[in-house]
Amino acid sequence: MISRWQWLLNRISHVLWLRASLFALVGVVTALLGVAADTFLPPDLPELVGSDSVGTVLNVLASSMLAVTTFSLGATVAAYSSVTNNVTPRATKLLMQDNSTQTVLSTFIGSFLFSLVGIVTLTIEGYGQRGRLVLFVVTVAVIVIVVMALLHWIDHLGSLGRVQETTTRVEDVATAAIKRRAAQPNLGGRPLPPELEGELAGLAVPATQTGYVQLVDTATVETAIADQGTTAVIRVLPGAYVVAGDTLATLRGNSGDVEKDEALVEDVRKAFTVGKERTFEQDPRFGVLVLAEVASRALSAAINDSGTAIDVISRLQRVLVQWVDERAEHAEIEIECPHVYVRSLREVDLLEDA
Repeated sequence: MISRWQWLLNRISHVLWLRASLFALVGVVTALLGVAADTFLPPDLPELVGSDSVGTVLNVLASSMLAVTTFSLGATVAAYSSVTNNVTPRATKLLMQDNSTQTVLSTFIGSFLFSLVGIVTLTIEGYGQRGRLVLFVVTVAVIVIVVMALLHWIDHLGSLGRVQETTTRVEDVATAAIKRRAAQPNLGGRPLPPELEGELAGLAVPATQTGYVQLVDTATVETAIADQGTTAVIRVLPGAYVVAGDTLATLRGNSGDVEKDEALVEDVRKAFTVGKERTFEQDPRFGVLVLAEVASRALSAAINDSGTAIDVISRLQRVLVQWVDERAEHAEIEIECPHVYVRSLREVDLLEDA
């Protein structure tokens, strides 16, 4: 079961600017340490670093990183375009979240920002002799990191945006989602009995925006209703399309106090994340659907690649077999949220998507 905070942290961790900002932060910290170096380094250090040597190295690093970053961004955008045209636009987001690509790009951008901070500090003569030594040592460390990232990037470019590599990514995320859902087919809640299907009397929790349900945090629902003598029936699963006003959940056994009920509805609504696009984490059907879309596109007249279609069929089989294996392994459902009822994912839905 994925909590809302885990889901948000996963989203933030795939943002490019965050990693690049860490390098800029290293530059600021280095500048501060360099300025204060006279207070913690011995005064009898030999003059190892010339007055202009660090500045020259930083200038070379800044200019080269700007060029490398521009080229790398161009190659990345070309890979995104290739995936959009030859695989499926739905797989592009996986490429945009690629750890290797983001790490390399953030290293290049971050080292450029680090160089700028160092050049500015040198220009205002903020460093003494010992401060320049600190800056030089950190600069050498950054250069080593950049060289390692550059070598890794050269190797990674060979597979970036390729059909085979992209379909492998889709298969991996689909398999991970299938395993998570098979282990908890009711997202940690109780299975929804037949008598709770359809319209129910109770307090409705309406959606406030239109879009796809990206996350249902049943633990948040359980926390909100556990002490209220209330049970919650989740009406939508991750991947469902809802319109503002549609019922997300029905609360049964509410107090009848208007203010308390309104507060309870707000607390339960926080467990649902609605966005413009479907996501893979809690939606195994989306992963299966994207794989099927790759096969359909491969058989189109524009591409006519039957080999890719055959390859995707075998991948779909592996993904669906995971559901059977995991369900057999987790025959006894672990109920973490006893006051929450959630409809199980049906095998027929997975087969229809495939």
